[in-house]
Amino acid sequence: MSFMKKVVLLLSLLAVAFPAISPAQILVENFRNFDCANCKEPDENLERFIHDSSHFNAILIFYHNRDPYPFDPFFEAAKDDVLARNSFYGVAGNPTVQVSGFYAGSGAQYLTNWKNYIIQAHKQPKPASAEILKVYNGDSTFTITVNYTGASLGQLVRPYMLIAESNIIEANSKLYGLPSSGVWNNIFRDSLAPASGTPFVLAGSQSVTFTLDARGRNWKLENLMAVTFLQSVAAAEAKSYPVSGVQVAPLGSFTLASVEHEDLIEDRNAFPNPFTESVAIPIALRKPSHVTVRIADLLGREVATLIDENVAELESSVTFAPKSQIAATYVASIYIDGVLAATQKLVYNP
Repeated sequence: MSFMKKVVLLLSLLAVAFPAISPAQILVENFRNFDCANCKEPDENLERFIHDSSHFNAILIFYHNRDPYPFDPFFEAAKDDVLARNSFYGVAGNPTVQVSGFYAGSGAQYLTNWKNYIIQAHKQPKPASAEILKVYNGDSTFTITVNYTGASLGQLVRPYMLIAESNIIEANSKLYGLPSSGVWNNIFRDSLAPASGTPFVLAGSQSVTFTLDARGRNWKLENLMAVTFLQSVAAAEAKSYPVSGVQVAPLGSFTLASVEHEDLIEDRNAFPNPFTESVAIPIALRKPSHVTVRIADLLGREVATLIDENVAELESSVTFAPKSQIAATYVASIYIDGVLAATQKLVYNP
């Protein structure tokens, strides 16, 4: 009996012993390079298969390898993490695909095998699931907490949080060329280290916290997604480390971190929000104070300072009217006497 069949049988038996858990997703990892001549056709075929088989709940992430073109911009932007993932799996060629941690083959001739692995992964019971809670801290950093639930079947697992970006426009004159859509999707950008990097055996529930620092990154937040999963520390077979508890969350929607300041009355919301031309940001003070209101984009780049002066009125407001005609999400930060007192998310749809 093959190892994959043994896993299916084992999980089928164990599924009876554990309470029902909502289906997790399937992680598909594809390794390629800008100068890979035989990568584009199988890559896009695999993408179509996953898209057309949405009931599989598979998420595809593309890593860009160092070889044969070491100046691949996607590799250069995340080289340390990509090399670590390559080393972990023992990736030796392009394109290489791992399905839920299992080695599915390297080379365009393995396309059918990749699909079969996804089909088999879909049929397996999912003993673990994950819920992602994300908070934007107002300074281009995110605190991302994941609640893993279920069981790792007695195996030590390590939590992972990957960041991927879509809708990227990047020229390529090498052998891969450009994607047929004209944009690059699901490109690996970063791997976040958990607050506690110690592997654990999941038996019930476990919460893990990650921090994403987007300062200075040339990313578009609305195109980012967070992908989390648990991966076995021990190999199940050659180049294969089982994955469970896969979950995905877009980073373009988030909750702002709560801030308290005794001199600001916080039950005041910007209006209208979303807005098409301008938005009014109310300021309700308990006493006259020095008020600063700064507007930043989601990467923390300051767009405007609306006010930076002493304010005597207890009830007032400032107005923000973007000069750009491009839809965007901004964060308004209100400071009272130099201390951050509140943040609000502003959605601009011109």
